[in-house]
Amino acid sequence: MYSPFVRKIVTGLALAGVLLSGVFALLGVPPSPGFVWVSAAIGVASLLAALVLPLSPKRDTGLFVMAGIAGGVFFGASGFGFPQNIPLWIWVICCIGAATLAIVTDADSAQSKSVNRL
Repeated sequence: MYSPFVRKIVTGLALAGVLLSGVFALLGVPPSPGFVWVSAAIGVASLLAALVLPLSPKRDTGLFVMAGIAGGVFFGASGFGFPQNIPLWIWVICCIGAATLAIVTDADSAQSKSVNRL
């Protein structure tokens, strides 16, 4: 389910979404507020940390959720219309999907461990 290969693909797609969203924000007629750039920076930092650090489903869940929330904040602050928000949706969906896969994998591995509770 959740493997380094899947994590690299999802992170690459999400980073491409951040890059395209940033390009659309730069080309926007009304200049984008500073909040847009802060949320993009948080999203990029979270995604790069998930890409560089070793595989850990618990930590990756937090990083992908943080990147997904940053995408939601970017979406709300930028006010993009239909054509511009497609890469933004790719960013958010990839991050939340990867976080879900990571937390399910972590829960599955926690249940398969035998623990003496007495």
